[in-house]
Amino acid sequence: HGACDAERLRSVIARAFLMIFFGVVAGVIVGILAVRSFEALFYEVKATDVSAMAAPAIIILAAALLAALPAVLRAVRIDPVILLRSE
Repeated sequence: HGACDAERLRSVIARAFLMIFFGVVAGVIVGILAVRSFEALFYEVKATDVSAMAAPAIIILAAALLAALPAVLRAVRIDPVILLRSE
């Protein structure tokens, strides 16, 4: 009969998470490439320090998932039949 609410919820969250994850990975890669700039800007902080890179990445990931929450809730509330009729 179609996807249940849990399946739709999982699908939307997975898509959002993948986009956010790849964005975080790209940001970490750019950060690693900019090692000299980080070391010049921050006193006694090594750009390769895991905690210095992990904390902002985790915070950005959590904030982005929280920002995606309204879209996820809206996707779960929409009746698939009504959505398909509108297209």
